Amino acid sequence: MMAELNGNVCLIGTPAEEGGAGKVKLLRNGAFDDVDFALMMHPSSGGANLVGRGGRAACTLTISFTGKGAHSSVPKNGINALSAVLHVFQQIDLLRPTFDPQDNINGIITNGGSAANVIPAQAECEFCVRADTMKRTEELIEILKRCVENAEKLTGANALINLGDIYAERYPNQPMCQAFKDNMELIGIHMEWPDPKKQYGSSDIGNVSIKIPAIHDYLSITDDKTIQGHTIEYANAAGTLEAQEICLKGAKGLAMTGYDILVDPDFQKNIRTYHEKQIPIFYKEK
Repeated sequence: MMAELNGNVCLIGTPAEEGGAGKVKLLRNGAFDDVDFALMMHPSSGGANLVGRGGRAACTLTISFTGKGAHSSVPKNGINALSAVLHVFQQIDLLRPTFDPQDNINGIITNGGSAANVIPAQAECEFCVRADTMKRTEELIEILKRCVENAEKLTGANALINLGDIYAERYPNQPMCQAFKDNMELIGIHMEWPDPKKQYGSSDIGNVSIKIPAIHDYLSITDDKTIQGHTIEYANAAGTLEAQEICLKGAKGLAMTGYDILVDPDFQKNIRTYHEKQIPIFYKEK
């Protein structure tokens, strides 16, 4: 049908949406420069068919401390890198009461030494930072960096911080979401708007949604509420005929919504107007 329509359809593969910020890298390197509207679906479970679901901003930081090894019988001869790591955690816990309700800083120790009778010369931790906006995430990152600096001063260990790509919060385009919802009804799948008070995870579609109008709606591949995403059970469910049928229906719904956009200039204008009002001004100033 594209020969009869004014526009183009691009199928853009976007791997590593959560573990590698694939769309952020594609966006940075121009993959979406000539794209006006972005549409995708995401699998879910437990019968949750959602349109317009948001997502918080997020970033991962890895912090490596280098100290000086020594025998634990004479700890004053060493610089304890693990103590520096623990001090960062203690500071964050001390600061938690000052965080906004949607703020999260969660971490793990990935290297705490190799022997209990040795002062660790190397130690490492990793933190996941989440917030309502990318702007707030950047503020939390600065707080975390200050905690690292304090740990350096207290222990004498030196820190190296590796900051990953920041996943922006998500701005679902309501006119496009409604069109997708309506089209899925025609296919036989009822979709709902999400609970606005619920805390949601993060995905790299948020960065795209700031640049251009975008949707990232959810279709359940299984009604089993005990099956959660990112599990072996979910991978098995994704291989069923039921899941394949849902995937095809979702593709049809996206195609129908794309058609609605291509044939209706007024609809395109409504989408762009909503997007312009939706995006915070601090992103437009950059």
